[in-house]
Amino acid sequence: MRNFLKIGLIVFALAIFLIPFGASAALDLPYWGPLAVDCAGGICKSLCQLLLLAENLINFGLTILLFAIAPILLTWGGFVILTAGGSSERLGSGRKILFGTVIGVAIALGAYLIIGTFLWGLGIIAGEGEGKINWPNVSCSAGTPPVVTTPQNPDVVPGGGGTGDGDVLPPVGSGNTDENIRQALMAVGISIVSSGNCNDINDPTCTSLQGLPWSVVDGLIAMKNACIGCNLIVTGGTEVGHQTHGPGKARVDIDNTPTVNQYVYSKIGTDFPIANTWYTGDDGINYYWEVDHWHLCFEHRASCYQ
Repeated sequence: MRNFLKIGLIVFALAIFLIPFGASAALDLPYWGPLAVDCAGGICKSLCQLLLLAENLINFGLTILLFAIAPILLTWGGFVILTAGGSSERLGSGRKILFGTVIGVAIALGAYLIIGTFLWGLGIIAGEGEGKINWPNVSCSAGTPPVVTTPQNPDVVPGGGGTGDGDVLPPVGSGNTDENIRQALMAVGISIVSSGNCNDINDPTCTSLQGLPWSVVDGLIAMKNACIGCNLIVTGGTEVGHQTHGPGKARVDIDNTPTVNQYVYSKIGTDFPIANTWYTGDDGINYYWEVDHWHLCFEHRASCYQ
């Protein structure tokens, strides 16, 4: 009986510590979300998007199994063995819980390996162009998209119908109008929304881009180009009602959509940002996490506090 007790305790100790950490080293775990995938129109139509959704669900399921269910069962099995006393029945029950949990985890990881091998061998992402499936890190990129940049001259709007690179606008200082900036952002798929569905700079329920520096436009477009498939939505600009926003200040608010969150996490080096905390990304953007949205500052970090 003592030998069984020792064996059970050894298996329990090794499993409870090695299973989660071993899985973390081999897989991108723990993964707590997001589960949803941003798709155009809210409907996922390509195989790649479905695979990305499946990857999120599988990783989340493995996280629950390895970091919640398995430790609880292993702890319970060890407790049953430790408190078995002279009861061979309780000792047997404890051993069954321990070995059953370890076997269950092994089956789950084995199934994951088989599925991953199949998907890797498949090698084609339908609907997104040809390319290898980078399992378990599915990417729905079909190659590098054309990079769209804004002109350095603040008095020229990209895509104008006139001659040269764009239409010449009114004198210096009036080029960064709400209309011009809005057109430049929307041209590359960046949305601008507001609770009041308006753009009046004097109304706090509006989202105004009047007087927003073109450096912000450049930065947002660069972010859109880098964040493949991101649903980038500007929710705050130069309108009144913000402590640090305003004309001439390189700051905006963006919605915290799942894909944007994943992109920002990769830039700031953490998947668990602290509320009301500044982070400087490796892309040079200063990010401030306000839980329900991201505040972006395209200036020197010290200037962002003012």
